[in-house]
Amino acid sequence: MFPQEYLEFPLEIALSGSFLTEDRVDDVEYVIKQKPKPIPVTPPTIDGEIGVGEWDEADSISVASSKGTVSVIADTNYLYVLLDLVDSNDARTSYPGEVGNDQISINVNPTDGGAWGFPYDLIFETSALSGGLYLPDDGGHHQLPWNPKVNSGTSGDNWATRWFPNDAQQTLPGDLESATTYSGGNRVTEWKLPLSLIGVEAGDVLKVGGAVDVGDGGSYVYPIGLNWSDVSTFYSLIIPAYPDLCAYLSKTPDGEPDNDTGVPAFHDPGQVAIGRLAESEGDTVDNWIIDLDVPCFEGMCAQDWTHQGWELDPDLESQIFGCDLWIEVTGISEWIEPT
Repeated sequence: MFPQEYLEFPLEIALSGSFLTEDRVDDVEYVIKQKPKPIPVTPPTIDGEIGVGEWDEADSISVASSKGTVSVIADTNYLYVLLDLVDSNDARTSYPGEVGNDQISINVNPTDGGAWGFPYDLIFETSALSGGLYLPDDGGHHQLPWNPKVNSGTSGDNWATRWFPNDAQQTLPGDLESATTYSGGNRVTEWKLPLSLIGVEAGDVLKVGGAVDVGDGGSYVYPIGLNWSDVSTFYSLIIPAYPDLCAYLSKTPDGEPDNDTGVPAFHDPGQVAIGRLAESEGDTVDNWIIDLDVPCFEGMCAQDWTHQGWELDPDLESQIFGCDLWIEVTGISEWIEPT
């Protein structure tokens, strides 16, 4: 149940002092936008150790041929990955020979039907620097990630990398973290991968999959049954969001002057409130009312309920709802007074 049936929140939007004190007239156009509110996740520590409970919120994906699991969790800023693999050979310190070099990839949001799923929104790959089969420009014998044989930089745990956001090779970002340990026939690798370059929002679905080489000559995909060209075979990872309250929030302008456009409650997600501040007209402050018109749950609505089709799923009755609002300036006009 909602704690109240009616809620109003005053919102003041005003021209700043810097606009008002300069010898010019500034008119500002803006919109009040909205989007689902993300549920915070608890970031794991990227240290190559599986701490007690730190991956409990993550989704677990099985690797083919019982070679381990891949755990994934994301917020709007980062994708966190845990690879817990059957692998006793650390290719960073021992020559991997003909059986590979512990290559690992994660591929995010493939193109359905594209060859090997290309282009992707994001690819991150690692492999051993020591030993190997390829001769790079620096003259050393290094293993490098899968085709193309390029290196985006060395990770903090000494792997060659391929960082490929938006179908373009880039150097490793400073906030990418990687840590690896080997123990008792197992390899544990943890990644923190920034998502800023691909622009994700709460409630978005990331389609993730990849492959691992574990030093036995084989390459094993995850999830089991992955087909690189078929997006439906990738794992669906949802960026967590609160049940959405945005459609039930109205935005009502003050009407003084009548140069703003509000939005009623029970509206489609694409509708936005539009405002204008005009110093030339003495309109330097807009006072909006953000109003929650509380919906009802299906099967529990009062007889005078008039918003058929907007009922909520009763399974959401005890949950916390949310909506993020923000102001975005869409235009500024300037007029310099003649001297």
